[in-house]
Amino acid sequence: MIQNYLLSNCLIIIEDLNQRFDRYEKEEIQQFAVSEFDESDLVFLVAYPFRNLMKISMQGRNEDIKVNNLDFVIEVKYLYATKSSAGNYSNKRQFEESFFKDFSWLLNEIKRGNKGKTAFVIGWFNTYQSFANIMQLGKNTGKNPKVNMDKIKYFPFLYTPSVECHVNEITYRYSMNDSIYKNESYIPDMVYVPDLNEGKVNCIFLGRKTDKFHFAIYY
Repeated sequence: MIQNYLLSNCLIIIEDLNQRFDRYEKEEIQQFAVSEFDESDLVFLVAYPFRNLMKISMQGRNEDIKVNNLDFVIEVKYLYATKSSAGNYSNKRQFEESFFKDFSWLLNEIKRGNKGKTAFVIGWFNTYQSFANIMQLGKNTGKNPKVNMDKIKYFPFLYTPSVECHVNEITYRYSMNDSIYKNESYIPDMVYVPDLNEGKVNCIFLGRKTDKFHFAIYY
């Protein structure tokens, strides 16, 4: 049930940011994303529609937003990367520290019987050439390493040409997502987890090529 509330919240945020940055160049949006926007801003945007129903707590625990009346708990992660004067992206979010730790928290909540009441939301400005510029997806470090398919499986909204491709070849599956938008139906992709009883976690990706901001909702 939690995804029904988050879908509307996140779609409104995307549309609001589309209008806000309608006349901005990508470089200007990227500067804003790094210097004037942070994780607390995203938490408040996601939480705002709940108004008096919610409580925000950003004390290092995986409970950024709690909606007690609905028994919802939401963890929010903001992804970004800076760009050097040479044009290279740096400060990529490490997969283990910036994603998997919170994804593991979601798995534990599902195992405890909180399916439908717990969600992990990641959001990022669509100003990067590749998702790999904000999340380390390679087998090792470097400018353009070979892709680590064990990491890719957690992001079903990404397209990889082959198991031997490099991270800069990764793209979004926009064509499939556009068809979802046209049908006004949001069918989740599945992230298969071997050690989970039901074997899968749902993931809904929200974002088109023209959108200024993207979301992925895991629940």
